[in-house]
Amino acid sequence: MGLLDSARRRLGVVLVAGVLLPAGVVTATAAQAAPATKYYTATVSPQQVDSGVSQQAFTLTLSNCGPSSGCTKTSQQTLGSANIQVDPAFANVTASVSTPGWFVVQPVTNGLVELRSSGTALSPGQSLAISVLADTPAGVGAYTWSTQVKQSNNFSGTGNDFTLSGSQPQVLVGFPDHLAFVTQPATVQATTSSSTSYICPAPSVQVVEADGTPVTVGSAQVAVQADTSFGDPKLGGTTSAATVNGLATFGSADCSSGISARTVGGGYQLQATATWTFGAYHVSLSTAQDSAAFDVVQVLTVCSAGSSCTATTNGSHTKAVVDASSAVTVDDLEIAVGIDSLAHTTCLPQNEPSGLEVVRVLIDHRSKTVTLTFDKFLVNQAPNNGTPLFTICFAAPWGNWVTDSGSAPTFNTVTNEYEGVLPTCGDAGLVADNPCVSDRSKNAGNEIVSVLVPYQDGRADPKLW
Repeated sequence: MGLLDSARRRLGVVLVAGVLLPAGVVTATAAQAAPATKYYTATVSPQQVDSGVSQQAFTLTLSNCGPSSGCTKTSQQTLGSANIQVDPAFANVTASVSTPGWFVVQPVTNGLVELRSSGTALSPGQSLAISVLADTPAGVGAYTWSTQVKQSNNFSGTGNDFTLSGSQPQVLVGFPDHLAFVTQPATVQATTSSSTSYICPAPSVQVVEADGTPVTVGSAQVAVQADTSFGDPKLGGTTSAATVNGLATFGSADCSSGISARTVGGGYQLQATATWTFGAYHVSLSTAQDSAAFDVVQVLTVCSAGSSCTATTNGSHTKAVVDASSAVTVDDLEIAVGIDSLAHTTCLPQNEPSGLEVVRVLIDHRSKTVTLTFDKFLVNQAPNNGTPLFTICFAAPWGNWVTDSGSAPTFNTVTNEYEGVLPTCGDAGLVADNPCVSDRSKNAGNEIVSVLVPYQDGRADPKLW
């Protein structure tokens, strides 16, 4: 025995792999644990569900890792039993398995699903599906279902546990699925170099679950843009907004700010996109459905309660002046020249010139006189243009009026409007509330036609050409 060994014994230590340990201590080299040879994966479907759903169906799949299972290692033993602890936030949990030789211990208590086999086992590469029903939590969150797997078929013994390859399955509850418009865009006056108008009331977009339930937690910066398949209104102003309780509002309550548009036209639609953040989670969202259609018009003015109002606008060859009567309500007056197409109309005026434009007028609760001035470009295309020439076509979504022939207007199935040539005011048998041409004149080569549209409930949207 050397002097060094003698010293070690006197101090009561031994040297193992260069480390001094007290004598008598059993080291890892004396009893090495057997290397793990049992691997499994656990997944749950669906991985994302709405909150507060009664008896939501899930499928939890256990797989014994095989050569082609996607595991980091291949299992070398059969799988015989498992315990699945459903997160306690899930209520009224029940479970079953349909694979022969397997069963779930009944009843399921406190969300613990005890999977057992009657002598059957899963070989490497095989999988087993367990059906689970549970009421989903009311709160938004990522909920973990913990799994434990053993080789033994009765979940007993030590040293036969399987090792999980990957992570425990999670269910995302109440996470948003898409965005939805809450306040739809409305008609807006086109912004010009001299004035800016905003869509009013301000459009708003909500973060929602798949079933449309609002998601009020988390945060998102929502952006709106035009669906250009319906045209590009050239949006400006507030096109991006942060959510408050899941709702993004694009403008102020008094409409002093918001979304503007520059291109006059009809039938525009909006889309929205966002990234929703909740803790470490980030979810990309978009609208599943476009906004309602809206128009950008030349004139949009507010008519005060208790007083009449008037507005004027010009198209390429047609000028429109609208004089609206007094009313006890506050009403918006909209005028648009040329944003509606003549392509699908059933009414064509006599001596129809090229370049003719449709005038759209919208104001409720008021009678109105619409005065149309057709310029020389239009008038000079007609023969005998020294006298008033143009019959006036009229279209509206309401059909309780008669045409110049005394017959009912024609329903246009493309535009869902009633169309026909207007009669002259004062024609025999014409009822007092029928829209009609009240005056025709010529001035400096232009033709001027005035149309009277008496108010009735629901009469808020005529077109004239």
